[in-house]
Order: sequence, then C-alpha cells, then structure tokens
Amino acid sequence: MAVEYLEYLKNDATRDISKQSLLLTDWISDNISEEWKLNSVLEYGIGVHNGELPRHVVSSQLEYFNQGKLKVMFVTTSLIEGVNTSAKNMFIFDETKGKIKLDYFDFSNIVGRAGRMKKYFTGKIYLFGEKPQKDNFQIDVPFVDQTNASDEVLINLPNSDMKVSSQEKIEILKKDIPFEMIEIIKNNYISVENQKKLYQEIEDDYLNLRDALVWKKTVPTYLELSNTLWLVYKCLEGIKSQGYTNRLAAQSLIWVESDSIKGMISRQYRYYASKEIFKDDTTRKEKAISFVLSFLRKDAGYKIPKYLGVIQSIQEYVYKSHGITPGDYSFFAALLENGQANENLNVLVDLGIPTSAIKKISKKIPESLETDQQVIQYIKKNMDDLSSKLDQYEIDLINRI
Repeated sequence: MAVEYLEYLKNDATRDISKQSLLLTDWISDNISEEWKLNSVLEYGIGVHNGELPRHVVSSQLEYFNQGKLKVMFVTTSLIEGVNTSAKNMFIFDETKGKIKLDYFDFSNIVGRAGRMKKYFTGKIYLFGEKPQKDNFQIDVPFVDQTNASDEVLINLPNSDMKVSSQEKIEILKKDIPFEMIEIIKNNYISVENQKKLYQEIEDDYLNLRDALVWKKTVPTYLELSNTLWLVYKCLEGIKSQGYTNRLAAQSLIWVESDSIKGMISRQYRYYASKEIFKDDTTRKEKAISFVLSFLRKDAGYKIPKYLGVIQSIQEYVYKSHGITPGDYSFFAALLENGQANENLNVLVDLGIPTSAIKKISKKIPESLETDQQVIQYIKKNMDDLSSKLDQYEIDLINRI
C-alpha cells in the first residue's frame, strides 16, 4: 500500500514531491539491500510499521514521523503495542487484526493516536468499514477467575488459591511426573501438557535420542539441530512435518555463520532464483528480504532460543538422572538471539541497537563487564574510540542509550 501510494503521488501533477536523505536509508542500503522498496518510500516521506521489521528500523521511522520528516505512516496493529506517537489524521483501512475482527478495545487504542493534545488539539478518523460495537468486557485475572486460565498459569498458583476444579486438573497433569520435573515445567511457562509430552518422549527413548540431543560442540551440526528442533516443535506445537524444522535448522546455522544480514538475504534470493520461485526478479528480492527479516525477528530472535531453553531443561534432568552428561544449548541459543554478539552485550540488543553496530564494537568491549550498567557506562566513556568503526546512523542510536 505504501508503494501504491507513492506511485499515486508521482502520477498526480498537482503534487510537488521531492526526495530527502535519511541516515536510516543509508544504513538500509549498506546492511539490507539498495533495492528494498522500503527505501524508495522513505525517501519520499512515507514510512512503514510492522512487527517483522528490525526494532531500530521501526523506532527510527517513528522518530522521523514525530519530527515531521515522514508525513505518512502505513502501519499494522503493531502500532498500538507500546508505541508513543500521535497523528493529525488516522485512516483505518481494515477491520481485522490478523484474521480476527478488531474489538472495541483495540479500536479505541488506535483512534486514540489521532489528535493528541501535546501535538494536535483535534484529529480526524476515517473508517473504511464498521465501527466495532462497545461490548461489555472483563479483564480475566487467573488468580480470581480460573475458568479460562491456562495450565501453565494454574500450575504456578499456590494450592490455597486454586479452586477445586483447578486442583483436580493440575493433579491429572502432574500424574507420573517426578517432583523435580514439575518444578522445571513450572519455570518454563509453556503448556504443561505439551512439556509433559516432551519429557515422556525423551524419557522413553533417551538412549536412541542421545546422538541428537547431546551436542558434541557448542554449535551443533545440521543433523543435531534439525533433530532437536523437530522433537521440541513436534511436542510443543504439534508440528506434523519435519520439513518445517529442517528449514529452521538450516536458516539458524546460516545466521550464526553469516557475516551479515545482507549476505543472508543474497543467499535466500539466489535460492528463489535457482528454483524459479515467484514470478519475477523484483518479487524474489522483496520476498527474500521479508523472509530473512521475519526469521531473524520472530524465530532466531525469540521462538527458537525459547524452545531450546525448554528442551535443554527437560533433557538435562532426564540424562542426569541416568548418569549421562546432557546437552548444552545455551551458547548457541544466545548466538541466535543476540545476533552473534557476546552474551554480555544482550542489553544492546534489548535497546534496539543494530546487530551490524554490535558486531563492529564487540571485540573492543571487555567480556569481563558483567552487568548491563557496566557495559553501557563503558560504551559512553569510550565512544570516541568505538565510533571509528560505526556509521553515523549507528552512532546516533548508541548515543541515545
């Protein structure tokens, strides 16, 4: 829609539009692709906000919008998730949030972005569709109303706070599980029933699974990782095909061995081209960018490290109980989640600093710095030295922390 809007502006002879230079577009050209369509719209003052973009790309666009450098933002409902911005006019083009219809709560949150008094006294809302009805809704507090509470919530409630029906449900789930495993399952905060499946599958076949789950090195082979992910996704998500987890394993290893996001995107594009996937070259390039960024944000940045933590805790208990040295996935999970940065630089990832910048300065930051505050203070004191390796966009982002 942003690209179509730009074409509309260019074809309207009454509009005088001109290009602008942004540090973000320079960074995108150097680190993602010179041909990404996001760059073409940003240059004309049009932004795009969705949950798949790198965090700093989203936050920089919002800053540009608040500064007036971007005049229009095309956004998904990711805009309402902790984002502080205001607009003079708001166009609600779609009535859905994913496949679900917008409820009145989300609708009110969205329209509240228009005409905030710190910037605009009034705002206008243009609605393409029906306004959601103001239903009576309740906030479900599991501590009080346990009817719809998930098993991972219930199992963490003290017995004294659980209703009889909840206690009966939890006792059934705890059946045939050692007490120590119950404590591990509690701490993972994922479906108790699915974790129980994972535990029982490993316990019942721990010797045959040993080659897959007990990695020989901190970075696994493709076979080790693909088999580990297949087991955990099969039990926790009910995945039926190993092809899906094979692709996740391949992409994960490419990421931890890759020099850059740009290199990963080029590789994905070449794959699409060799298989003649998608109808034209431009589509292949855009799809390759979208695929890689989505993988890095959702899978490498969150889900795979989370699931590796779950299966590590469970297989660690099983193998130790049988006198076998368990697998250790912590180093690899950290590599995935932190964009190959040292573990003590997690705080920079959390603060939205690009992995490109973290890689450039990581070798100059002592690994002995353990706390987030120590890392931040070291960077601030030594910025003159560290900035020699950074571009201006990266310097500006780091200076804000």
